Amino acid sequence: MISVSNVAHLDEVCHRFVVLRGDTTHSVLRVSVSSESQPEIVQWSEAVVAPPCSAGSASSWLGWVAGLAAPAATPSPAPEERTDWCAVVELFPGKNTLMIASHENADQGVEQEAVSLQLVCASGHDVHGQGSVVRLVYLIAKDGDGTFQVPREDGGDFDHLGCSTSSSLDSGLRRLRTCGGLIQSALGELLIRHELWADELQNGNTRRSFALDPEPVAFRSTKTTAELHAMDGHALWSFFYEELHAYIAGPFVYVAVMSFTRFDRVSQKVLAHTALGGGALALFGGGSLFTWPESVTEVAARFLDNRAFDAHELFKDNSGIRGSDASTTIGAMLHELCHCFGCAHLTGAALQEAPDSIMQRGFDHLRLLFLPDGCVSGTIPVLDRSNAVKLALHPCVRPRRTIRKRHVDDTSTSDLFEVIERPEKCGIQMQREALLLQPQSRRILAFAPTGIRYIGLYVDGDCAGHIEPPWMAKCILSVDCTTLRTLCAVPAAKACRVELISDSGSCCELTLEPDD
Repeated sequence: MISVSNVAHLDEVCHRFVVLRGDTTHSVLRVSVSSESQPEIVQWSEAVVAPPCSAGSASSWLGWVAGLAAPAATPSPAPEERTDWCAVVELFPGKNTLMIASHENADQGVEQEAVSLQLVCASGHDVHGQGSVVRLVYLIAKDGDGTFQVPREDGGDFDHLGCSTSSSLDSGLRRLRTCGGLIQSALGELLIRHELWADELQNGNTRRSFALDPEPVAFRSTKTTAELHAMDGHALWSFFYEELHAYIAGPFVYVAVMSFTRFDRVSQKVLAHTALGGGALALFGGGSLFTWPESVTEVAARFLDNRAFDAHELFKDNSGIRGSDASTTIGAMLHELCHCFGCAHLTGAALQEAPDSIMQRGFDHLRLLFLPDGCVSGTIPVLDRSNAVKLALHPCVRPRRTIRKRHVDDTSTSDLFEVIERPEKCGIQMQREALLLQPQSRRILAFAPTGIRYIGLYVDGDCAGHIEPPWMAKCILSVDCTTLRTLCAVPAAKACRVELISDSGSCCELTLEPDD
C-alpha cells in the first residue's frame, strides 16, 4: 500500500522543488518524475521511509535512507504495517507525471506496487508578472577562486553517504541552487496551511511561494579576500548591497552567499560571516556550505547526517553536527529573506500563538519540513499568521489574479473596528493609503482605495499581532486603539507602530504614543 497525503492529482505548484508525504507498508520507495515539456528526461528521487516504531536516532534513519543495513533493533515492516514516508522531487515546467514505486530492497529494481499522479509546475515569472524576483548570487573575492572551506577529512569525490565532498566553485553554485529551491519550497509548504488564496483561485491547493530565478550567478567582488575578512557583518551587507545593485540591474531581491568565509584556526574566529536580511539583500556567510546538499538526491542524507565536525577547525553555526548545522543555516536563509519581504520577529500575542515560527527560532528545525515525522528531534516549524498575510500580499509572492469582492455583512462592526462606507462622512478626502489618529476618541481612521487587507501592531520593530478586516474597497475603517492594544497584548505604556497593507500591496504606517 502506498498513499500520498499532502498533494492531490493536478495540484498546481509554483516552485520547482516539491515535498511529497504519505504512508506505506513497503520499506523502499522511489519516485520518478517525467514531463510533457522534456519527455526524454526522467528524474529519480529516493524516498525516506520510516523504520517502523522508531522514535528514531538520526543514525538509524541515515542508514535506512542510504540503503545501508538497518540496525538489528529496527525490524523490517510487518505485512500491512503502515509507516510514514517523505520525498523531495524536482519538477519540470508544465505538467509532470510522478510515479511512486515500491521495491523489496534498495538494490532490487523490480517494482512491487506503484501509484501515479500529475502536478502542474507553473513558472514563477509567468505567475508573478511584473513583481520582484529572488536572485541567487555566489560571491567571490577579487583574488579568490570560488572555493569554500571543508573538513580536512573530506577526501575523495564522495563520502560514504554518496554526497559530494567537493569544495569547488561549481559545487558551491550547485549547493546554492539546491538550497534556493529548498527555501522556496519550504515557504510554499508553510503558506498553504493558511489558505490565503482561497478566494482568488479555483484550485485551493495551489502552492505559492516567492518568484525565484533558479540559476545562481557567480559574482566577483572588487575587494580582495583580506579586505573582506577585515569587515564586520553590517559593513559587508552595506558594501554588497551597493555593489550588487550597481552591477546587476533589475527588480531583484538578492540572496547572496560569501564563498570566502573562513574559520581562522589560529584566532578561532570566523572571518567574513553574517546572516543579515533587509531591503533587497539577504547576505550569508558560506562557512557551512560543506553541509549543504548539491541536489535533491542529497537532501535527506544531508539533513540526517549526524557526524560531528571539529569546531576548532570549522565554523559551528549550531551544534557542530552536520545535519543540524545544515538545517539552521538553510533555515536562516529563509528567515533573513523574509525580512526582505517585510516580515518581523514576534512579541506579545503573536509570539504566544506561534513560538516556533520561522521568524523566531523555528528556522533551526527547517529540515523537519523535508523529513518524515519523528525521525529527528525538534518541533516542526510554522509561519505565524501575521507574517503569512504580509507575505501573501507581497509582489514577489502574490499571483497576478483578480480577487472576488466581498460585501459588507453583519460582522463588519465590532468593539475593535467600525466600517464607514462613505469616506466623505469623515470630512476628509483620501486618494491613497492612509492612517489618521483621532486623539480625542483614541481611534485610528484607516483607508485604502483598493481595500484594507492587514493592520498590524509593532513594538520595537517586532510584531505583536494583527487584524484582517473584511475586505471592502473605498471604505474607511475606524479602529479602537485600546481594544487593538488589548488584542495584541501591548501595554498602554508602550509606544508602538501601526502598519496598514492594502489589497494592492501598498503600505503606510503610524506611530502610537503611550496612552496617558
